[in-house]
Amino acid sequence: MQSKIKFRDVEKLSEQEKNEINARLANFEEKNKGFFSEMHLNIDCKPGKEKLRGKKAYRCRINAVTDKGRFHAEESTIGAENSVIRALKKIERQILRI
Repeated sequence: MQSKIKFRDVEKLSEQEKNEINARLANFEEKNKGFFSEMHLNIDCKPGKEKLRGKKAYRCRINAVTDKGRFHAEESTIGAENSVIRALKKIERQILRI
């Protein structure tokens, strides 16, 4: 499977968040390797104004363009990795509907 991942605003994340997100993206790619021959992920993760327990709220938007269609998910929650994980789960649910 050919895949291309574009992640915007990555410089605002800590190293721990980057590593966690990379691991989740690799896991997502591995799960869907046999289903798609080509996949492009555009991830936009921006911090919000809210803060809870020392973590900022992030709004994550993921657009997945594949050879079998387009998928879109948005999630807003505390922590960048949590918002990416939840948005990826929404995309996985959309893929399972095909």
